[in-house]
Amino acid sequence: MAIRQLATWRPGETPRRTIVAQGAPGAGKTALLREMGRRLPERVPGSGAIYRPTPWSRRTVSNVLVAVAERMMGVSGDAFRTTVGREGTIGVKAVATASQTHSCVTAPATLSTWDDFETLFASQASAAKPTLLLVDEIQRMDDDVETRELLYHLHGQTTFPLLLVCGGLSISASHLERLGLSRLAEKCILHVAALTLDEAQRSLEESLRILAEDVGGITGHFDQWARMLAPATHGWPQHVTCHFQGAVQALLESDELAFDGANLRRALSLAEADMRRYYDRRLEAARTSPLIVHAVYEASRARALNRADAMAIVNAALPALGPYEREDHLADFRRGGECVDQMLYAGVLGYASGSSRSPLSIPIPSMANHVANLLSSEERTNVRRAVTVGPG
Repeated sequence: MAIRQLATWRPGETPRRTIVAQGAPGAGKTALLREMGRRLPERVPGSGAIYRPTPWSRRTVSNVLVAVAERMMGVSGDAFRTTVGREGTIGVKAVATASQTHSCVTAPATLSTWDDFETLFASQASAAKPTLLLVDEIQRMDDDVETRELLYHLHGQTTFPLLLVCGGLSISASHLERLGLSRLAEKCILHVAALTLDEAQRSLEESLRILAEDVGGITGHFDQWARMLAPATHGWPQHVTCHFQGAVQALLESDELAFDGANLRRALSLAEADMRRYYDRRLEAARTSPLIVHAVYEASRARALNRADAMAIVNAALPALGPYEREDHLADFRRGGECVDQMLYAGVLGYASGSSRSPLSIPIPSMANHVANLLSSEERTNVRRAVTVGPG
């Protein structure tokens, strides 16, 4: 979609063409953005992509504009800084007015706002190279004036062949709306989720085939391994990566290079351990107890929950924590709402269809079982009791 829009772009066309790829952690959003950037020059000659993960702030706005000028207009970034020395500071031609001073302080970049950029390059827009600006982890975008203004102009400008493509968690479209991009077309919001079993198997087959060709001398059949590994991935792209990496490690550390049963069991074990570490990293980012997460998960599986419902479940589950753990939780989160926000921010919770008006969901398949296994049977019983006092 993004590549097609750039290929058919004409000056003055309808603005607000921003594309958002959103989903849970590990769903493949970053890989999708990078693949867009890789394929773009093949489809649109002379074009290119800029990958800029967030967080952004007022200090990075100028760097983004300079990167766009380098890529799209073919201008060296050095042209946007004045030369500083004992003899004086000389402004760059057509960018800053020449002046003389004895200051030795490094001058700031002369591109600091979109208006600066448009003033400099509007007359040369017809020669601009089509460009994708790929912004990853968009949910981490800072809410300062400079960033909001730049996003707004990137989103709505019609002068240059420049398209904004954002990737982030299931809250990304809602976050962009809060930053001022309120007219995101539904067809431009891509929901990145689990693969089908066949897709996971084909991905593993291709990866294992390339491994077999690169290493050489591996006996057995990689396609049989792919059929055995695929179901354990639950179709989750991150888990497909875990299982492929487990396969590589199992093979290279084995006494015999073979796609056999013993190495397969080793590969599955390594992948399982890697998946558990991945879940634990998500929980650490959520900064809350597995018991609280489990309570929200159990409630969401029993009935549709909105954000207010989840806040009530968090508050109801707090007495099930030990006194010290409850004290730590309350020190971090003054109320249930902050806790729910952090779980959404960490991707431990998500919105079923990516909208803040949608029911909450468990975004990472199989993570619910991992969280439950971290608790004792008594803790799980206490959670069930807590869930029953939540909204019915």
